[in-house]
Amino acid sequence: MEQFIHAAITAVLYVIIRSAYSKYSPDDALPPKQLVKEGVVVFIACVAASYISMYTDTNIDAVKKNLTVLTSAPDF
Repeated sequence: MEQFIHAAITAVLYVIIRSAYSKYSPDDALPPKQLVKEGVVVFIACVAASYISMYTDTNIDAVKKNLTVLTSAPDF
């Protein structure tokens, strides 16, 4: 749930900053529908990055545990 909150905040901030930038640079101004589409893309990208990071960290911990077990085998 936390990743959705962070993604939503990031997407809203992106849309606010992008719309403010459009006011100062009329040549790069986007219509509101395009801003919303970009905000949705930012939201999806943030959620995806959060899940990828979460599963990558879990896998890295598992690999470290397996390496520790393999390297701590007793010598005969």
